[in-house]
Amino acid sequence: MLNVCDLRAFEGPNLYDLVPVTVLRYVGPSADIDPLLNRLAHEQEQLGMPIATATFHGPSALGEHAVSWRTPYPETLRALLEHILSQPNAPSMAAVRAELQREKIDPSLAATLVLAQDRDLPLLRTSLGWRIGHGVRSWEWTPDQAPPWDTLGRIPIVAITGTNGKTTTTRLIDHTLRTAGVRTGRTDTDGIWINGQLSEGGDWTGYGGAQRILASPDVETAVLETARGGLLRRGIAFDRCSVAVLTNVAEDHLPDRGIGTVSEMARAKATVVRVLSSSGRAVLNADDPTLVATVAPLSPAPIIWFSLHGNNSTIAAHRLAGGTAVCLHDEMIWLVEGSAEHELIAVAQLPVAFGGLARHNIANTLAAAAALHALGLSPGQIVLGLASFRPDPLTNPGRMNIFSHAGITVVLDYAHNSDGLRVLLESIAPLRGTDGRIYVIYSGTGDRTDAQIIDQSAIIGSSADRFIIKRDPVFLRGRPPGEIEPLMWQGAQQAGMAAAAISEVDGDDAALDLALAEATAGDVIVFTVHKDRTRQIERLQRWEGGNGE
Repeated sequence: MLNVCDLRAFEGPNLYDLVPVTVLRYVGPSADIDPLLNRLAHEQEQLGMPIATATFHGPSALGEHAVSWRTPYPETLRALLEHILSQPNAPSMAAVRAELQREKIDPSLAATLVLAQDRDLPLLRTSLGWRIGHGVRSWEWTPDQAPPWDTLGRIPIVAITGTNGKTTTTRLIDHTLRTAGVRTGRTDTDGIWINGQLSEGGDWTGYGGAQRILASPDVETAVLETARGGLLRRGIAFDRCSVAVLTNVAEDHLPDRGIGTVSEMARAKATVVRVLSSSGRAVLNADDPTLVATVAPLSPAPIIWFSLHGNNSTIAAHRLAGGTAVCLHDEMIWLVEGSAEHELIAVAQLPVAFGGLARHNIANTLAAAAALHALGLSPGQIVLGLASFRPDPLTNPGRMNIFSHAGITVVLDYAHNSDGLRVLLESIAPLRGTDGRIYVIYSGTGDRTDAQIIDQSAIIGSSADRFIIKRDPVFLRGRPPGEIEPLMWQGAQQAGMAAAAISEVDGDDAALDLALAEATAGDVIVFTVHKDRTRQIERLQRWEGGNGE
């Protein structure tokens, strides 16, 4: 019996293909899908659709199979499959036909699109219609005007993905480009930004955010944080990019949409690498074995490796072959090209490195420097941008923002998985006074496994003196109330933390109230915030100024 796990329409390149596809994930004998394929072909013929050829994938580590269909009508094909399979809330055939009409190309546009494709120009379908080209080199199609072909084209696109470090790396690249006079469009977990100005707030790290940036006539270079969720829901909004940055990959958000292992997640994130132009560059972390083994072979373009270790073996072999890398040696960031070596900037000159304490931010800086070099910036331009990037709530909100008052230090951060917590707690440990204590305010999330929740809490239990668990229904994500917190107690206590050092409260405000009421000079409060960050930053700014708290 065919057990359907998911039906999805990918509008752009994705894990399964580099063109729009409809994907069915299922569990069961492959022979059970044959009747579906026959019925699907019949219904496509009745609708006047081209009959899509099925491609089979799998099984994954979770035992799931997948079948994908290349089609110019991915949403229609998804709707048709839902109807055939009698899925919950499946559309009627009338609704399927309506979707097909929506996805069909206006006949008056068809000839223009063919000419655009002949010129290798990207095409964007937006809520307003069709756009040919990207950014400053784009034009919105209108039926009564001939396209200004000589002005249309592509702009540099930098796509940044990975488990941790995506947002800071994205912001470092964007800031340095703007410092060099480039008009940028950026997406990150806080919004859509046009040349440093917020256009729309929210998490825009998926297809829609990239589409908005690429359709903006004000953008010369697109800097796109590209998160796992968007990759696995709709694919990516561009068919080609100039630079693909993959910071790292870790066991977070697993299992997810048929992906069960770190290696499988790396392949999904590597979609941005697979769409590199041949003249582009992949920027990969040489300290991550999964990227070395799984992602590097997928790149159609040369690789620029980065590493926190000057003697990294992958980089050593790469240099012997004349390759380029950015690495750290004796607290200095170096750009190396074959046997040539160029000093870029000392760690002490990087505000984001916190005097060398924030090793993860040094890694993010290495990745950014490599991407900026790939974009053609000079060493001087790169250094100017990196040296002026400040880890404050204005430039890098929610990432190691530090507030101090009466000898108490509060570090507001976005850490939300084991690796993120580990590097954060290592980074802030030297900030506490001689007799100071470390407080951690943290909330588990229901879409992590029990083992992941326990592991995160064990990291806190082994590193902190006080653990304040904040309950928040927003982060239950399918679990019943009261199920997450016992796992957090278990993890912390297994790591040696006494029960008396653990508290539970409701929400961010109550958790911070409790920590500030207890803390004394020399203490450090690690305050992880995953929603309403602006409000919490404003509260801490008032507290730091001695007002209102």
